[in-house]
Amino acid sequence: MLVGARLYFEDKSIQHAGIIIGIDGIAGNALVNLPYGKHAYFGREAATRNTSAVTGACLFCRKELYEEVGYMNEDKFKVAFNDVDFCLKLLEKGYRNIYNPYIELMHFESKTRGYEYSKEKEERFNNEANNFKEEWKDFLKQGDPYYNKNFTRKTCNFDIVTE
Repeated sequence: MLVGARLYFEDKSIQHAGIIIGIDGIAGNALVNLPYGKHAYFGREAATRNTSAVTGACLFCRKELYEEVGYMNEDKFKVAFNDVDFCLKLLEKGYRNIYNPYIELMHFESKTRGYEYSKEKEERFNNEANNFKEEWKDFLKQGDPYYNKNFTRKTCNFDIVTE
């Protein structure tokens, strides 16, 4: 079993409340920018629940599990999606990934490595996104088992598909 935390931006809005696979064709953090103290769809931000993945910014698992799935893939995913890939490998082996909202942290995202604004970083990100789509194409096709098929894949806020 792997456990991930609820992370906040500096303004206390949510930065991470689990990861949804398939958002924008890849993956995205659930409930991004939900204001502190506001409730999402059925209180998802406050519910301990199974999820396909959590962010590597703060995740906990036994060392044996980390070793069992071959660590995080630094060849295909130097910066982006290595955590999601790791979580999906655990899920594939029958383990659970749990989002625990009672573990709360401020997360100064990209504070040390910077944002993806340079051409070089953008190129690396796109390459890693393509690697993820190739590596997990079957999972992406099936859809995230923890995200209802009636929710849009355009946002991470549990919005109903209207088209």
